[in-house]
Amino acid sequence: MALQVDKPRKAAAKPPKSGGDTPKSELYKRVHQNGDVIEVPVEDIDANPFNDREMVDLEQLAESIREDGLLSPVTLIRRTTFAEAHPDAAEGLTKEWVLGPGEHRWRATMLAEQRTIRGILRDDLAPKIRGILLLENVYRTDPSPMEKARQINDAMEKDGLSIREAARILKMGSTSVHKLTELLKLPADAAEAVHRGTLVPTHARKLLTLDDPQKVSQAHQLMEQRGVKVDEAIRLVLAGEPDPADDEAEDETAPAGETSPSGAPELEPAGGAVPAQSRVESTDEQPSPDTPENEDQSEGEDEGQSEEKTGETAAPKPPAVRKSPKATATADPYAAERDTASADRDAACWSLLQRDDYATGEQVAGTMARALLVPFKQEAARAKAHVWLRKANKLGFDVSNADAYHQAVLSSRDPELIARVTFATALAASEIRAADRRRRTWDQHDAAHVQLLIESTGYVPETDWEMRELTRHNVSVPEKQPTEG
Repeated sequence: MALQVDKPRKAAAKPPKSGGDTPKSELYKRVHQNGDVIEVPVEDIDANPFNDREMVDLEQLAESIREDGLLSPVTLIRRTTFAEAHPDAAEGLTKEWVLGPGEHRWRATMLAEQRTIRGILRDDLAPKIRGILLLENVYRTDPSPMEKARQINDAMEKDGLSIREAARILKMGSTSVHKLTELLKLPADAAEAVHRGTLVPTHARKLLTLDDPQKVSQAHQLMEQRGVKVDEAIRLVLAGEPDPADDEAEDETAPAGETSPSGAPELEPAGGAVPAQSRVESTDEQPSPDTPENEDQSEGEDEGQSEEKTGETAAPKPPAVRKSPKATATADPYAAERDTASADRDAACWSLLQRDDYATGEQVAGTMARALLVPFKQEAARAKAHVWLRKANKLGFDVSNADAYHQAVLSSRDPELIARVTFATALAASEIRAADRRRRTWDQHDAAHVQLLIESTGYVPETDWEMRELTRHNVSVPEKQPTEG
């Protein structure tokens, strides 16, 4: 009888591991945590619907990515997390990831034909990403203080950001952010003056101590029409000074023949004629941008300080002779022409920086000498140079903050870029000085600055004031082009 041998039984199949059929996207959710750097396909990312930044200079950044790779990762948020925080904005999103800051780098990476991109996972930013993106873009367009204040305030209101959080994103002090947003309390005329640059933010905030929009406007008009300082304007308003608009109306109805040689009525004290040494005389002298009078424009000053020391008994002063508002208003009849000329020169400067051969060695030396040997405000010059280089597409680094940009340039060890940025900053210093309307006339340094623009860019002065000043300093002025029509 044959011996029967049982065949070995097959081992029972092991149950599949949990998640064996789980999509790769689900594994991301379990494995990766906030702060992790991950590599994801570029086509798996949606642009953030809250980012309205204009995409410029993509080709330049794409070329850099082709050569050196992406130096800074983008910020990524899971679409599901974004949708929980912003359901309405997420309706059109279909990809696995939503960008936070970094859309410019992401688009340049696609332009460079890269398949993947490095990103930092930051789901924790989803609830406040709208405000973060608004603040990230604040400095990219070189806004005025009023524009900056509105953008910061919008971001804080839309996503409930605190001043401390906004300051951290902007890399500013909380006090500086608060000071900016205070400007939004200004009445329309003063706010417009801050936007134009004719009223500095420090003085604007001092006006707000009046706690009455009408009084703020009145003090601002006193500053503009009579040329008084901010503390004096506040004192006059608190003392019940008549509205400057009423003074204008009185001037228009004044009898003919009762004006001084300057066109303003002669004002005399009640006791009789004004002594010769006490009379207010018209002069062409104006404070330069670097005189102590302008030191109170610094954002970091203590705004509680008065322009005069207190606590000391001052000797009595003779009554001041009141200037006519019309005399001050007509003090610079060329103001509009000078503003027009300044805008034309500004365009000539940044167009000059577009060129590879932007200046000869002699021109560079002259520009540097004018900047270094004549006092100037470096911060303003750096900011203007940064704007020009961005317009000229010659930044070299996509850094939005002017100070940080100049530090990056200095650390780059790129001699060509350093030379260009140094020249641009010196050129900006000369232009800021030439554009300063507090200086009623130009000197040889201003004339030499404009002569450089004439020789290098073909700049043609179009205003009578500029033509007169250049002729006075023996600068050969090209003829105006005849207008058609």
